[in-house]
Amino acid sequence: MTDETRSHSPPRNAFGRLIGMRIDDTAEGVCHSHLDTREDHFNPIGVMHGGVLFSLSDTSMGAAVYSLLGPDEICTTVEMKINFMRPVTKGRVECVTSVLRRGRTTAVLESKLICGEQLVAVALGTYAILPKPPEAP
Repeated sequence: MTDETRSHSPPRNAFGRLIGMRIDDTAEGVCHSHLDTREDHFNPIGVMHGGVLFSLSDTSMGAAVYSLLGPDEICTTVEMKINFMRPVTKGRVECVTSVLRRGRTTAVLESKLICGEQLVAVALGTYAILPKPPEAP
């Protein structure tokens, strides 16, 4: 794939903005992103809801795959799992995502979520790589 056909910047993501996520950098098969904790991220027991961390890693995975797609390709999540290791109660959550393998029709990715110096979660996902429909942006 040449630089002319590779897309490094994913499309704007309204859901990512809703949770306060920011993509800091994307490169070939890698995405660095973060979000700062907010009161509306917390569950009733006072820790960040797992769905927020899941969404941060899922959106980062999409951006990492997107950096490897040609102009005639799109991607979508097929499956994903996350292991939560420590609760998040304040601060910035950094997400470092890497494509472990990009095949013809799927990609496998890993996200590490870090708050302060602590690894708080690890996610593993599989994305489908599909032909872009004619009406897609």
